[in-house]
Amino acid sequence: METDQPWIDALEPVLAQYGHVQRQPQPEAFGLVFATRLPVLKSNVVENTHRDTPTLYATLQPDGSPPIEFIGLHPKPPLPGWDTETRDENIVNAGIQTPDRLPDAFVMGDFNDVPWSRTTTKFRAVGDWRDPRIGRGTYPTFPADKLLPGWPLDQLMLKGELDLRSFEVLPDNGSDHRAVLANFCAPSRLP
Repeated sequence: METDQPWIDALEPVLAQYGHVQRQPQPEAFGLVFATRLPVLKSNVVENTHRDTPTLYATLQPDGSPPIEFIGLHPKPPLPGWDTETRDENIVNAGIQTPDRLPDAFVMGDFNDVPWSRTTTKFRAVGDWRDPRIGRGTYPTFPADKLLPGWPLDQLMLKGELDLRSFEVLPDNGSDHRAVLANFCAPSRLP
């Protein structure tokens, strides 16, 4: 998230290790790069609510499992003179339905919103998403250098039969947000 062309250029040696890479640079902080080793049936970047605020939708095909859908989301944060209505609309629109309407899906990104807010609660409810933080803790990610008073602005949510195995916030890596690492399993195909 937040990748411009110089960031993408610097990432190219790492990105070369992935079978599928989709680059969407933006000069004003809301670009994204999607890289995966999973087979990709399709992927598409759309602007749900506002020009220059992309959302990525992809359909992935894990070996031995039915296809799953992925949403990469990063709505604009609340800023002076910029209310949260567009951000809130972007979050809820992304959660209403996935393009292929598959039962198994996951979403991740910097929501610029906490999981207990009215907007993220509505996102979970309308899309039947599960938040792995519930029952485990808040897992603050921002600001990276002050976790004790920090906020969980970066989200990972699952739906369908995806099963969470582990969930953690990684150490400070020089960004203003800490990365989230999750390990989950897709349902296997029945013979």
